Amino acid sequence: RVAELLSAAFAGSDAELLALAADWVAERADPEVVRILGERLPSLSPAGQVALLEALRVSGGKAGASVARNALSSPGAEVRTAALRAMGSLGDSSDLPVLLRLCASQREPESAAARFALANLPGTEVDDLLARRLQDPGPEAVVLLQTLAARHSADATEATLSFLKEPGAARVAALEALAVLGDEHQLPALISLLNDPETAAREAAQRTLESIVARTRVRSLEAINAAYQTGDSA
Repeated sequence: RVAELLSAAFAGSDAELLALAADWVAERADPEVVRILGERLPSLSPAGQVALLEALRVSGGKAGASVARNALSSPGAEVRTAALRAMGSLGDSSDLPVLLRLCASQREPESAAARFALANLPGTEVDDLLARRLQDPGPEAVVLLQTLAARHSADATEATLSFLKEPGAARVAALEALAVLGDEHQLPALISLLNDPETAAREAAQRTLESIVARTRVRSLEAINAAYQTGDSA
């Protein structure tokens, strides 16, 4: 009976009923009711589908994970975007390949929603898998570095350092990640880039150096003093 009432609310055009239905799901997320609503998702109104996915995201109940995964193939962009946002609460490490692929796409706002999902995906095993993929990333390098920074995955710092030798977007992404993840131990590598011929890398290295020094303060003095003795005037 509850599932029938909720289905009617999510399928209808009454905004007040829709809000009440979403609140009920967000607060209770009964697994059997969620299963039924998930099966009926394609028949709900677009607004109802988005509201249901958002309610499942708020509830955090794992019963909603399969609903969100199935909604990723919806023909409606707004529904796919809502499903991706829900994955940030409901997904797990098995969702990494799909989310990484969608992150790299040029389709907004889905790409941004996929980045949000990756940044919030629960579980420490997610960080481990991302760091492992970083060892042989291919075209995923930039997305992986950005995600590890967003997740504040400090264990990925050493792997990030290896990209400082790579020209182009991956090096800049690695520098931006180190601005969040790095500490005084990475200062020598950053200081060596202050005279890099690539403007983007040089400017990113300066910003990263400033971020780390602002965070570590006196711990950075030894590395800065050592570099100051041998550096050129610039």
